[in-house]
Amino acid sequence: MKRIQLNMMKSAVIALFVVLLGSCGEERGASLPMSNGALHEIVIVHNLQSFDSSAYGKRIRSYFEREMDGLANSEQEYNLVVIPSSAFGGILERHSKIIVLNTNDLSANKPSFQAVADKWAKNQLLIKINTANVEDFNTLMDAQEETIDYVIHEFDMKLEKIKNKSKENKNFTQFIQSNFGVGMTIPKRFRLAVQKEDFAWFRYETQSTSEGIMIHREPYTNEASFDYGYIIAKRDSVTKQYIPGPTEGSYMSVNPIYPQTQETFLIDSAYTVETKGLWHLEQEYMGGSFVSYTIHNQKRNEILTIEAFVHAPNKEKRMFMLDLEGILKTIELN
Repeated sequence: MKRIQLNMMKSAVIALFVVLLGSCGEERGASLPMSNGALHEIVIVHNLQSFDSSAYGKRIRSYFEREMDGLANSEQEYNLVVIPSSAFGGILERHSKIIVLNTNDLSANKPSFQAVADKWAKNQLLIKINTANVEDFNTLMDAQEETIDYVIHEFDMKLEKIKNKSKENKNFTQFIQSNFGVGMTIPKRFRLAVQKEDFAWFRYETQSTSEGIMIHREPYTNEASFDYGYIIAKRDSVTKQYIPGPTEGSYMSVNPIYPQTQETFLIDSAYTVETKGLWHLEQEYMGGSFVSYTIHNQKRNEILTIEAFVHAPNKEKRMFMLDLEGILKTIELN
C-alpha cells in the first residue's frame, strides 16, 4: 500500500486557486467559443527544435505520461498532444487544457508558471511555463509539477461537475440529501438498485460494462475509522452483505493482490481519505477498479463512505474512472 499524506494547508490553498481560476474569466468567457478536449488530455505548445529528444520533453513525458494508479493494466495518466508554437492555432486553441512552454525567456529572473482562465475559449485552462534554460526548468518542475498536475486534474473535475449537473437525477439528489445528509449529483443514466437505511447502490449497465456508486454510513467512534485496514475490512463487510455475486458465496471485495493507494484531503472542511485500488468477486473471475471517499461528517457524527467502481472487461479503465471520480467530486457537506 502506498499512503500519501497531503499537507492540508497547501491543499486548501491550491483548491482556492482552482476556484478562483474557474470564475475569473466568466465575464469574458461568455463571448468565447466553448472549449473541447477529452479528460486528462493536454495540448503542449513548445518552441523547441525537437520536443521528444530534448530534456524538456523527456521530463514532461516522464511525469504526465506516468502510470495511473488503481488500474489492473498499465494506462498513462495523461494523453499529450505535442505541437510546435509555429503550428499552434485553429481548433487546438480551443482545447480545454493547454501548456505553453517558453524555453528561451532570457528576461525571466527565475523560472515560473502562470495559470490563465478562458484565454481562447470558455472553460479553458492555460498554463504558461517560462524558463531560460533546462536547469531552471528542472528546478521549477521539482518544486511545482505536483501543483500543476493538481490544478489540471481539478480543472477537469470542475468541467465534469458542470456536465454531471446538466444530467442530474434530481430525485436521487433529494434521496441522498435526505438519507445521508450530503449533496451529490447522480447522472440520469444510473438506477437505484439497493436501498437500505444506511446503504444505497446505484447502477448503470450496458451489454459489456457495469458502473456502480455505493453509499454507506455508520456512527463515528474514533480515528481508527480512517485506518487503512479498517476501511478495507469495513468495505468488504458491506459489499458482502449488499453486493453478492452470481453464485452462492460470491461477493464483491477488495483484491488483496494489488496495492491500494490512499490520499487525505478536505471536502468542505471534512477530513476525507481517498482509497483507490482493484476489486474482485470472491470465487469468481470478475473484477475492476474502484475509488472511495471515507468522510468524517461531524455534523451528524458519522463516517460516510462513497465509492464508485467499474467492471469493463477488455476495455481501458482510465476514462471510466475519471468519469466516476467526477461524480464523487460533486459531493457537498451541508
